[in-house]
Formats: sequence, structure tokens, C-alpha cells
Amino acid sequence: MTTIAIGRSHSHDRTADACRLCLAAAQPRAKHPRDTRFRPLADALLPWLLAFGFLVPLAIAVDGEARIFSSGVACGVLIGAAFAWQLHRRDRATGLAATARVRTEVGLESEGRANAMLAQFEWAMNDIATLRTKIDRAEREAREHAQHAFVAERDLRRIEQHLRVRDRRHAVRAVAEAPAPETAPAAEVIKLRCKLNDAGPLAWLELQADDVDNLPSRVRVFERGGNVICVSDPAIHGVSNDGVAHAASLRMPLAPYLASAVRQGTLDDYHFEALVAHRWIGVKLVPNGASPFKDKRGRVYRRA
Repeated sequence: MTTIAIGRSHSHDRTADACRLCLAAAQPRAKHPRDTRFRPLADALLPWLLAFGFLVPLAIAVDGEARIFSSGVACGVLIGAAFAWQLHRRDRATGLAATARVRTEVGLESEGRANAMLAQFEWAMNDIATLRTKIDRAEREAREHAQHAFVAERDLRRIEQHLRVRDRRHAVRAVAEAPAPETAPAAEVIKLRCKLNDAGPLAWLELQADDVDNLPSRVRVFERGGNVICVSDPAIHGVSNDGVAHAASLRMPLAPYLASAVRQGTLDDYHFEALVAHRWIGVKLVPNGASPFKDKRGRVYRRA
């Protein structure tokens, strides 16, 4: 029998799939694992059979006491072989019983795990079914709420339209039945004589009232934005012999820009009010005599 080494001399297409022979030759050689399985004939009985096969020719070849001894030894070998075979069968039965017991335990454990897994799967499926039912119910309720909201919004628009029509009719009826407008009374205004004193470092405005029925207790000044920028001192009332007040004089400190406006007579951006009998009424300033006017260059003029 001859062996042929497989080399690279055989031809094959390089563009085709990899050659199995080339791949097998390229792989390193590994030792096959030894078969450790128990063989009854070879492992249990072969030593006894070899011993018996050696003693039988020996008993035939010798004579006398040696033959008897050899025959006894051969019988002992046979008895030992029988005991060894019986022990092997008993061990084999014990091993098979242990294997069956282990297999039964493993099978029961695997069945228990499989049953537990099936139970968990059933629980998960039941949870999924419950959640799906809840989702369907929630979606159905959402659709119903949306429908109710649409109906409510439509009813609300109808009611608003009816209310607008009714309000329009009431407004037309009220305008048609309204009485003729009355002439609004003129705003109350009192006259105060004023005199600017700017000789000192602080300018102040002296105000005097001669109307006995409208004697002010204070005077305030508003700018165009509606902010109070100046308030006078409490009024000093003149009293006649019979104890009746007949005149009032007030002094109001002025800021430089307000004093300049009073000096130039440009008070359109300011509004004066007087507190008369716990209510504020308008004030009309009346110059008290001719007052000098000084321009930016320091020249002094007197108004006519």
C-alpha cells in the first residue's frame, strides 16, 4: 500500500471557491482525543482471559502436583473472572440507575424552568392584552371627548351668535329710545392771583384767592404725563372781625424749569389744581401786576 502526498501540483481554478484539499493540507495536524469509554470485554474480562489462556496450556504441559496446582489456579482465575463480571454488571446497573436518577432530576428541573418560563410568558401576554384593552378604551374615550368638545364648541358659537344679535337689537332699541343728551356742565375752575418771586436762590410762587366760597387749602401741579411735580404749602387764611375767612394765600416752591415756564408764561404743558372743600378743582392763574422778565442775555423786560 502506497501513500501519495497531496501537494500543490493538482490544478484548480483560482477564481472558484477554495479547494477543500488545499484547506485540509494547510490546517495543522492535531491529536485525536483518546476514547475513554469503558469496554466490558476489553477492560473487565481480557486480563482474566489472558491469565486463563496461560494456565490451561501450563496445566496440560506439566505432570503431577504441578498440574494440580495449575488446574486450581485456572479454576481460581475462572472464579475471579466470574466475580469480576458480576461486579461489573452490578457497577453498570448502579451507574445506569444513577444516570437515570440524574436525568430524571435534570428533566424535572428543566420542566420546572420551562413551566416557569411559560407562566411568565402567559403573564406577559395577559399584561399586554390588558394594556391593549386600556389603550383601546382610552382612545375610544378620547374620541368621545373630542366629539363632545366639538358639539359644545358648536353650541357655544350658536349661543354667542344669538347673544350678539340680541345685544345689537338692544343697542339699537336703547339708541332709539334714549332721551336727548343734556348739556354737560362746565368744569369748575377758580381764579388765583399769582406772583413769582425769584430774587433768592429758590424761586417760589405766591398765590392768593379772594373768592370766599372757594378758598383753597393746597395747590398742586401736574405735568403732561399726569405726574405731580409740585405741591404748595398749607394755605394761610385771613379772618375778619366776625371770625369768617375772607382770603387765602399760599406759597409754592418751584423747580427751576417750572419757574422759567411761569416767568415766560408758557404753562400749556402744566395743569394746576386746588383743594377746595376736600375736592380738587382746576385753577386759572391771573398775574398779580406786571412782573419783570429776564431773557437769556440777562436783559430785563416788563410785561404790559
